[in-house]
Amino acid sequence: MTQIQRQITNDIAWVIVGVFCICALEARAIISPSPITMASVIFEVCSAFGNVGGSLGKGFPNTPTSQSAQYCTASKLVLIILMFRGRHRGLPAAIDRAVLLPSEQLEQSDAQEQQLQRLHRSPSNITGITTARSIASQSQANIHVYR
Repeated sequence: MTQIQRQITNDIAWVIVGVFCICALEARAIISPSPITMASVIFEVCSAFGNVGGSLGKGFPNTPTSQSAQYCTASKLVLIILMFRGRHRGLPAAIDRAVLLPSEQLEQSDAQEQQLQRLHRSPSNITGITTARSIASQSQANIHVYR
């Protein structure tokens, strides 16, 4: 399995476990004629895991709150755990570059990557070799150690 397959499998497993837990905890409300349904639970769980902030509002008559406010405390804790897990998934920078802070060093490495990609596409090997050596010497000079 590749890294992306493991990550997607792990994320889907968290969502499925969250849906199962909330459905088990809110079984009476789902069975009774109320606005809480399986589809609405799935929507709430996916919204929580994705940190979207969407919720089905005005689901209950005479209440100004969203549907998840009508859940029991344990179901709310499941949603909180899913929000936390969805926010801190631990994606590597190769998959999700949004987890990196912007910096000059990142921009330099991106420029170096683009230049190396151009080298592989260029028809001339002589210019590519000299440019690759100059890139390597520049990257060695830009290494900083912070303590």
